[in-house]
Amino acid sequence: PLVIVDRELESNAATVVVKGDNEGIGVNAGKYFIEKLNGQGKVVEITGPPSSVTEQRGAGFKEAIDAVDGIEIIASQSGDFSTEKSLEVMQNILQAHPHIDAVFTQDDGMALGVLQAINEAGRDDIQFITGAGGAKEVFENMQEDGLITATFLYSPTMVEDGVKIAAQLAQGENPAETLVVKEATQVTKDNVEEYYDPDSKF
Repeated sequence: PLVIVDRELESNAATVVVKGDNEGIGVNAGKYFIEKLNGQGKVVEITGPPSSVTEQRGAGFKEAIDAVDGIEIIASQSGDFSTEKSLEVMQNILQAHPHIDAVFTQDDGMALGVLQAINEAGRDDIQFITGAGGAKEVFENMQEDGLITATFLYSPTMVEDGVKIAAQLAQGENPAETLVVKEATQVTKDNVEEYYDPDSKF
């Protein structure tokens, strides 16, 4: 028996897959953009490296914003789930585009790199940035009314779920489900206190 946590394999080797709702993260972010921008705006997308997570989050975002005609993705580049790479990529995008309304990033670490690039460039046209994952620094930026106004996450208990399922399989029990998907949750300033842990290192 093989239990995979967080993302699918390219084969059917897994007995059970426990993952977050990555497409739901993208869909929720897209709906957030439509609401915040009133259906009109030029946005930038910072993606992760090639993977099922990147593909699903990007597809969900595009699916949501395609419901309106007024939101245009003017640039889409990979930040490799890296703060440093996202800083570099966003610096180039800022030079190429004199007006940007908002930035969708597929990961909180990348959101922090984008934030640094915007601050260093002194740009005041960008209304907000969104991330994904639930990093402590992102939560703190929200609390301070910073530029990162939303992040999207799923429960970290997926690891616990995966271990429990593996133990059941080892004891000869059949799994109740072969695919377990943890629901995507939106975090903004309104509910960040529910998720912020001041003692966390991350």
